[in-house]
Amino acid sequence: MTEFINFIVATATHGGRVERPDGEGLVGVPGEGPYFRITLLRDGDTVTKVCYETYSCPVANGCGEMLCRVGERKKVEILATLTAQDLVALLRGVPEGKGHLPEMAMTAFQIALRDRLK
Repeated sequence: MTEFINFIVATATHGGRVERPDGEGLVGVPGEGPYFRITLLRDGDTVTKVCYETYSCPVANGCGEMLCRVGERKKVEILATLTAQDLVALLRGVPEGKGHLPEMAMTAFQIALRDRLK
């Protein structure tokens, strides 16, 4: 675990779900190992709020929290270009053996961006 990821997790404010989301993405199965659920709200083509749910791994929670921080108040077209490698860079790296977590988080985020629940 890195100090930076510990800091991100310790100051997390985006855990949970957005009420009445405009988009939702789920990768993995809750209760059956690693998973990410991303919910978000939009105002036109701008994402205004993002929340995440994941399992108890600190690196997973760091990935979810960082995605939420980066994803709010930005245009969908810009967010659609983000990659798992971008997330790893924002987190200043992830520990060995945890590289699948940024991939899962980003996949759930991209699904949520494309989803239209309303």
